Amino acid sequence: MSTRNPVYRETAAIAIGEVLCVGLMLGIYALAGRLDRSVVLGGMLGGLLSICNFFFMAVGASLAADRAEQQNVKGGRPWCVCPSCSGTWFCS
Repeated sequence: MSTRNPVYRETAAIAIGEVLCVGLMLGIYALAGRLDRSVVLGGMLGGLLSICNFFFMAVGASLAADRAEQQNVKGGRPWCVCPSCSGTWFCS
């Protein structure tokens, strides 16, 4: 649970910033006289999706960091396995 506390704090900070920016966007649309239902729904949906995207990305990065700390990770497999490069990192 202690590894997730930073994720929650970071997500809360991102959520506050997102709410402020979406509010600013809606205010500008209102001042321009273009505020309608599609702008409000788009702002709310976009803000919610961006907050969820950040949360799931942060959880994934936290889990990957925890796994890397628990194991002795010295390197990965070469991504190229074609016969011309003999399993090195770069094809010649």
